[in-house]
Amino acid sequence: MVEYNLAKVGVEGSNPFARSRSVKAVVRSERCCVDRGGKDAGGEASFVNLIELNMKIIIANWKMNGNVGFVKLFIEKINQVSTNNRIIVCPPVSLVSFFGNFRYHVGAQNCFSRIAGAFTGENSPQLLKELGCSYVLLGHSERRAIFAESDDFVYEKWLAAVEQNLMPIVCVGENLQDRTRSSEILTRQLSRYQQKDLHNTIFAYEPVWSIGTAKIPSAQEISTTVAFMADMLAHSINYNIVYGGSVNAANAETILACPGVDGILVGGASLDIDEFRSVIENCNVELLETDQKIPSRTRNS
Repeated sequence: MVEYNLAKVGVEGSNPFARSRSVKAVVRSERCCVDRGGKDAGGEASFVNLIELNMKIIIANWKMNGNVGFVKLFIEKINQVSTNNRIIVCPPVSLVSFFGNFRYHVGAQNCFSRIAGAFTGENSPQLLKELGCSYVLLGHSERRAIFAESDDFVYEKWLAAVEQNLMPIVCVGENLQDRTRSSEILTRQLSRYQQKDLHNTIFAYEPVWSIGTAKIPSAQEISTTVAFMADMLAHSINYNIVYGGSVNAANAETILACPGVDGILVGGASLDIDEFRSVIENCNVELLETDQKIPSRTRNS
């Protein structure tokens, strides 16, 4: 087996998506998966697999939509798709248990900041792990706006998720009225994660004014914002940045081509099974050979 030179890369933990200066083609990692972007037979995101240097992350957020019949049809169709990318589907938590035969990954849309206690209506990260979730969305703009979740509260949830080895997907982004102040907003939202071991966290940049409006930033705006976020998190290489906001089959490939973008977060388009299948198929990439340089942002080791 070709070995992954972790000492050379300087990672806090091996992450198949993390950008490095030079990597090999095979990695033994706590969070690598068999079947390319899929999960192993045990349902966990852990095993030995080829490291897809061009692998992208495609996340589906169903929000409060779907039912058991839809899950069965979704699984039937999406399981037929082969991809080199990491696919993560976040349905309502009440539907998670119906994804047992899903070949890809399942995440939750939220968790609480405690493991147990008198918190009626909440779900702990420990329980989500037991249900079969590998990931959890945190701080989505709807949670921040409707349920008044603060940056501090989102960070507390992140700590709880990390403690339970539930991989966090932290959502950040500015409102329309703050569009000209995006750097200020992102600084406030990301400051708590600076100088921390990021534990393979995925940060999702979702400009709130783009969600569900069919308006998306230009490729240059996306790249500039992602570069700003990467500068803030430059102490680590063990994280990823994805873009979310009106992503669909028509624009997904273009967004993924933006420098520094490691993946996409898909909302409404993921509820159209054929549309979401097209998103996955349009974004397929060929596996790279060994000893490739990764043309991405530079992270300090």
